[in-house]
Formats: sequence, structure tokens, C-alpha cells
Amino acid sequence: MVDLEALAQRAERTAARSRVRMACRIWAPIAVLALPPIIGGASVGACVCVTAALCIAAAVLRWRDRIGVESVTAGLALGAIPVGAALILRHCGLECGGLPALAAGPLTCSLAGALAGIGVTWRAWHATVARRQRWLTTMLIALATAALGCAGMGAAVIATTLLAIVVAAALALIPSAVRHG
Repeated sequence: MVDLEALAQRAERTAARSRVRMACRIWAPIAVLALPPIIGGASVGACVCVTAALCIAAAVLRWRDRIGVESVTAGLALGAIPVGAALILRHCGLECGGLPALAAGPLTCSLAGALAGIGVTWRAWHATVARRQRWLTTMLIALATAALGCAGMGAAVIATTLLAIVVAAALALIPSAVRHG
């Protein structure tokens, strides 16, 4: 005869391990996002710290529920917009010390950050009410991803990019909040 209680406990342990594995699968793409700034000359310590925080936050959100999985995916995708802008700037040879970089670096990354911030709010307001509640978590993942990608461009570029994401997301939230009452 089959012991149903032992079978149920075994099923629960298997389900718990599966959820942890699913949640931690995001670590590989995050590690891939961390490589270009490190190769480009960013502070290894800063990149490791931001990557570790991003990995932990992403895994916890993904482990919690399906909406967390969607928030992490959207946050990484939207945070990749400033990452791409920073990589293009670095590829073009703009370092954070020269005069062209003082104009091009923060401006380009800020515009990319503003686009990401608007994307976070747009995505939130075109979702169900339950998914709309994850606006902040999506934005936090996007902020951490953008900070990681812009690490090689210097503190000024990181600050302006993160500020642009927050301001654009907040400004995009105003008409959405008015419209949805």
C-alpha cells in the first residue's frame, strides 16, 4: 500500500525545489548583463555588488509568484535600454572624463533611461490591477539593471540615468492615474 502522507510530502519538496530552480534561472542572463561593463573597465567590485543585489531581488520576486516573474522580465528588458545606450557609447570610445562624454554620455543614457521609465509605467497601466501593483518592483529591477550597465560610464551617467528613469516613470504615471481614476 502507498503511504499518501509520505507521497504528499515528497511532492511538496519537489515543488519547492522546482520553484527555487525556476527563480534562480534568471542569474545567467543577469551575469551576461554584468560582463560588458566589467570588460569595458567598470569597477569590478561595484558590478559584483549590483549584480548580487539584482540576482537576489530577481530570484525572490520570481519565487513569490507569476506576477513577480513578469515584473523581473519586464524590468530587465526595460533596464536593458540604458545598458544598450551605455554599451554603444563605450564602443564609440567615449570615456567619462572627456568633454564629449560630459555632453553625450549623460544625455544619451538619460534619454534611454527616460524611455525605460515611460515603458515601466506604460506596461503597468496596460495590465490587470494585480499586475499594476508591481509597478514599483518592475521599476526597481529596471533601475538596478540600468545601474549595472552604466557602471563603466561613471557616477554622473549612472545618476542621470537613474534619475531619468524615476522622473519619466513618475511623469508618465500622472496621466495614467488621472485616466484610470
